[in-house]
Amino acid sequence: MRILIISESRSIKSILKRLKRLGHYVILMSHELPSGIIRLADQVIDEQLLNDDDVVRLISTYRIDHVINLKRDRESLINDEYLSQLGVPYFNDRETTQWINNKKMMKQRFSQFKIPTAPYAIITNQFNPTILVGIVPPYIVKPLQGNAPEGIIKADTINEIRMCIDQMMLDSRMSEVLIEQYYEADEVSVYGFVEKGRLRILTIVDCLHDRKNPQLGKTHAQQYPSKYSKQYHDRIQDVCENVVSRFNIENGPVQISLLFGNYGIWVNHVKSQISDFHEEITVPLVTGIDPLSYYFSRVSEEKAHEHVVIPSMIDFASKPYYIQRMFCRSGTICDLTPLVELKLVDDADYFISIGDQLPSTPSGHHMIGYFIVTGNDRDEILEKAKKVNALLGIYDDHGKNLFIPFQID
Repeated sequence: MRILIISESRSIKSILKRLKRLGHYVILMSHELPSGIIRLADQVIDEQLLNDDDVVRLISTYRIDHVINLKRDRESLINDEYLSQLGVPYFNDRETTQWINNKKMMKQRFSQFKIPTAPYAIITNQFNPTILVGIVPPYIVKPLQGNAPEGIIKADTINEIRMCIDQMMLDSRMSEVLIEQYYEADEVSVYGFVEKGRLRILTIVDCLHDRKNPQLGKTHAQQYPSKYSKQYHDRIQDVCENVVSRFNIENGPVQISLLFGNYGIWVNHVKSQISDFHEEITVPLVTGIDPLSYYFSRVSEEKAHEHVVIPSMIDFASKPYYIQRMFCRSGTICDLTPLVELKLVDDADYFISIGDQLPSTPSGHHMIGYFIVTGNDRDEILEKAKKVNALLGIYDDHGKNLFIPFQID
């Protein structure tokens, strides 16, 4: 298949490598990715899509068979229903795509069907504070468009909300933002596939965050299986099946974020994309199923992998793993710890190369790779992860270590 991938994230590297191994012709649309990642694609497009005519021309000119759009910062012109009109296979209809990609519509859907979620309000920069009555501070401020965690801010007061929403609206190109009540809870991510409306859960993982980082939505690491998997498996299945049903998700991948706290299980968000946190790497590790192969068996006319059977529940005997995204500060990369020296890891990769220049960013850091460790139990893998964090070094031209270790509790 001729596959178009739209992404500006360095983490696309692992998907590119796996698609090439599966024999696909990969066309990458990107403006900012470094040469070390771009050269993995068969063809690179550096252009902007400004209107529907641009999309039609793109699909026709490059004879695209399928599109993977991982650029989540704003609403894309390339949506599933529009692709279907051009003869490109798709999973979700227009309404489902909008419900998933727009947080306002997503939260309204939650409210309409009484799906437990954080109390919220949709505000403009001229909002009256009375609209927040019933939402207990501290507040979480989120841009409406896209599912990426960038831009999520915690605010303790009305004034702090006012201070951040103008820039947030400018960045998201939206005239409203979402205000949620902060919920002191553990985040659990559920990943699976939907086929003919039936959800098959593949992994349930705990999301680990840097509690000191103001970007609350950014997951630094995941641990499998979740500490909630066994006790709450049936409840998790029920909640996620209800979400899939209410969002009319008929086919394709799905990732649902749940919050476990003193007020029960709240649904944080839902996504429908092939990979959110390197699932193309971790799912085969514990299930033996390659989600990319399965994904393209469902969009290919050849149905080459029709025999693949997706399990209906988690294999609790499968080996625990821990996957961590690596982050570093801005600077020129002059040296880095060779991966062969990381003896404790089962898999790892850098998304950067020596000589890369990482510019300053609002967050102050860049995602530059990942590593995975496995073990017999939770304590063993966390101990391994701590040692790997202590070994890693990403050095600039002054010999300063730019790597930001993740503080594991």
